[in-house]
Amino acid sequence: MAIQYPNSCGQGNDPEHVKHPLHATVVKYGYEYSHSTPVRALAGTVYIHHTYKHGEHSVGILHSNLWDSSVSTGSSQKHSGKGAPELDAHLKSKSRRYGLKRETTHEHK
Repeated sequence: MAIQYPNSCGQGNDPEHVKHPLHATVVKYGYEYSHSTPVRALAGTVYIHHTYKHGEHSVGILHSNLWDSSVSTGSSQKHSGKGAPELDAHLKSKSRRYGLKRETTHEHK
C-alpha cells in the first residue's frame, strides 16, 4: 500500500495520486489533493480512493476512472460517474453553479 503517515482509519498521503488518469481534470478546476483512503472490495482487493477539496466541495477518484462528488460532508447531493469527459462536464457545471474559481494556466504569447 502506498499510503504514507496513515491515521487510525488508514487515511494518509499517497504521492502516487498525481499519476491517476483523473488527477489533471480535478486540479484543472482548482481542487487540491487532501488525502487518500484504502478501500477494501468484497473480494479482498484494496483500492486507493483519492480525495480532493475546493472549499466545501469534494471530489473522490478511484480505480477504473470512477469518481464521486459532493458539496459537503453531510450533504445528500452526491454525484458519481466514470471517466475524464464526464468529470470535466460535471466540474464545469459545478463551477458555474457555485462560482468556483478555475485554476488558470500560464501561456506565453
